[in-house]
Amino acid sequence: MKACLFFIAFALPVLLPAQAPFAPVGAEWGHYIQCAPANFPCPPGYPIYYTAAVTSDTIIQGKYCTIIPEADWGVTPSTNDFPDFIVHQDGHQIYRYDREAEVFKLVLDFAKEAGESWQMEVPRIWTGLETDTLTLTVLERSGPRRLIRVNSTYYFDLYEGFGSIIPNRRLGFSPSWFYISHPFVWDELTCYADPSEGLLYEGPMGCVPNHTVHPPSEPLQFQVYPNPAKAEAMLAWNKPLPAGRPAYWVLSGLSGQVALKKPLLPGGAQECSFSVWGLPEGLYFWQVLSDGVQLGAGKVVVAR
Repeated sequence: MKACLFFIAFALPVLLPAQAPFAPVGAEWGHYIQCAPANFPCPPGYPIYYTAAVTSDTIIQGKYCTIIPEADWGVTPSTNDFPDFIVHQDGHQIYRYDREAEVFKLVLDFAKEAGESWQMEVPRIWTGLETDTLTLTVLERSGPRRLIRVNSTYYFDLYEGFGSIIPNRRLGFSPSWFYISHPFVWDELTCYADPSEGLLYEGPMGCVPNHTVHPPSEPLQFQVYPNPAKAEAMLAWNKPLPAGRPAYWVLSGLSGQVALKKPLLPGGAQECSFSVWGLPEGLYFWQVLSDGVQLGAGKVVVAR
């Protein structure tokens, strides 16, 4: 499936008070593709990054819309009649605007519970048919995670506020290859890859770039790097830890179950490492806690 990207821009607070703005025009995002064991050693060019940006916004039929400069679904490069992708979000539902039919068509529905389904129309360029409709069913729902089945053959994990992590069992190999794609914004929760800045995380104005090669600089308090992490993750901080009070770095999965809990020593070195080699690949949330108070938090992807 084509990795179409959706983003909700920050605008129009007076005309559309009920349609909450999320991120500013000019925000950038992308997806990250790692190579598969089936292709080991990796062919040239991996990992692959794709980036896009919000360039403008508008109102269509009274709905606030984000405009993304990539070809709309079903448009071939030769015609290029609709060079921009138009997206509208209404609560937990995300729509694309079909300019030929002049209607909004549902793409994702995060409100669905386990066992519930919705339909998504896909363009003829994907299937060879004039139109085709996919049925997406939620098999499992836990926090931001949705295990999705497309029709009866295709499965992937979709995360509200993050996107999807899709394993690939090509040639019978284990699903250690995956790509992070379809990064949707949800309120101010974002996480996606960029070739120069690494993973980007949420902030009060939307996207905030965080370098993942070196320890953080002011004004960041805590940072985990490299991100994605393969065998080891480093935690760095640029402020003293509370003296006389134990502090811990806690790593949890999407279900909320603690995967790692490591003590941090106050004073002295402001960097320590943690092994993540034994953890399954995927998205994790981390916190720095002291006496039950959260001093810092973020997300890290484990990828090999």
